[in-house]
Amino acid sequence: VQNILGKILDYVESSINALNFTDPFKSSLLFTGLSILTIVLIVIPTRYIVLLGVLGQYAATFVERYSPKLSNILARIGLKKQGSKHKAENRDVVRDKDPAFLQKWITNAIRGLPT
Repeated sequence: VQNILGKILDYVESSINALNFTDPFKSSLLFTGLSILTIVLIVIPTRYIVLLGVLGQYAATFVERYSPKLSNILARIGLKKQGSKHKAENRDVVRDKDPAFLQKWITNAIRGLPT
């Protein structure tokens, strides 16, 4: 019980430190992101945001199912290059294949704040 309570309190303290400029870069990044989110939510109606989320899930399923066929068609008509085996081009493969990369980066940035 104490370990769980300790983890929760560490997370709360890190969140508070993110808001009081203990680390100015991370705090300014957080406030900039919140400001942009506020402006986006003011300008764009929420129903459009929900619609884009649903269409995004549909599009992801469509691309996952039909991407080999689409890539073959695009390669035949010359809109897409064939895959190359160079190491320099495949440098960020882990970042591209990890869907939660940004979430992990944000979580590590908040946990990295001094307590």
